[in-house]
Amino acid sequence: MAMLSMNEMTTFRWSFEEDGARYSAAGIPARGVGRERLSECGLSKAV
Repeated sequence: MAMLSMNEMTTFRWSFEEDGARYSAAGIPARGVGRERLSECGLSKAV
């Protein structure tokens, strides 16, 4: 099984929504979200 890890510092210019859309378009099915990025977006919106 292939694994991929992406750090949010790599995509720091993208919004939370852009991260999700671009990761999904690249076939990445899930991601871990850091507290800082989550607080920018808000928990209810992120869920």
